[in-house]
Amino acid sequence: MIKLIASDLDGTIIDNNHSIPKNNIDAINTLLQNNIPLVICTGKTYALSHNICQNLHASFGIFGNGSQIIDLKSGSEIAKNTLSISEIEACFDIVKKYNLHVHAYTKDRHYNN
Repeated sequence: MIKLIASDLDGTIIDNNHSIPKNNIDAINTLLQNNIPLVICTGKTYALSHNICQNLHASFGIFGNGSQIIDLKSGSEIAKNTLSISEIEACFDIVKKYNLHVHAYTKDRHYNN
């Protein structure tokens, strides 16, 4: 008996054209018809993934490579693990020192240098 299905978004549910192929929509509809929860697992933040999760009728989401887990049906946060201000500062010191490229995400913003 299948208890749930967990899937990534990019390159899995969503194709390279940023659309959802019909066979994926059909498979997700089959899950819904059989009351099998869909869990979205993605490196993207909840803010960036919220609409697609809603469109897919996903039950749960694991976002930011595991840094946040949300019950998408109730909207409640199950778990969150973020960096402290001092950890962020240390990361940005390394970025500056080695002239690295960085993406940083907050609840509702995305930073990119």
